[in-house]
Amino acid sequence: TRVYLNGEEVGSGETNQRELKTGGSACLGNYAGDFKYTDHMFGGDLYKLNIYRRVLEQNDIRVLASDMCSSAEDSLAASMILTWEDVLQNERTGNVTEIYTNCTETQQRPRLIEEQLKNIEKELEITRQDLKGTSKDHEITKQDLESTRQDFTESKTELKERLEEMTRNLNNKEVELNRTRQALSRRLEEIVTNQKRNERLYLILTIV
Repeated sequence: TRVYLNGEEVGSGETNQRELKTGGSACLGNYAGDFKYTDHMFGGDLYKLNIYRRVLEQNDIRVLASDMCSSAEDSLAASMILTWEDVLQNERTGNVTEIYTNCTETQQRPRLIEEQLKNIEKELEITRQDLKGTSKDHEITKQDLESTRQDFTESKTELKERLEEMTRNLNNKEVELNRTRQALSRRLEEIVTNQKRNERLYLILTIV
């Protein structure tokens, strides 16, 4: 058995080896309802009473004693068989007074910060996943735009070729139309000339 004061060992001694079993009950002071033993009263202050399943190293003791409001015992949670939270949650009898230590906020602050960091990490992971999805969507949109641009270029080329072909056809039609107009004009002139010739011939025949 070793006794520590402010993190430093101040005494030690040999004790009979006794196994501390779990599953039973522990009593601090007199057992409630037992009137046979009334000389086991506890007088004093208790804070962060934890029972461990192993012997703590002196460095662990120093860390625990360095700051009453620290949460250093959280790193030893795996070795605990009875925690201070267990003590606080159990029934209390007799004259028990809770003293405000002003450590609640100090103890909770690292945990709150840790929870906030975890939440931020989760949000960052969600944002990272969203960015990956957005990047994929962007790549798909980029590919779609490239495909649309190619289709537009092909359509533009095709329309240009069709327009040029229609222009050539129109020019050919116009040439043919001019030729037809000229042929008709010559034919009309021939008809008019023949008609005048026939009229003169008829006139000569009439006179004779």
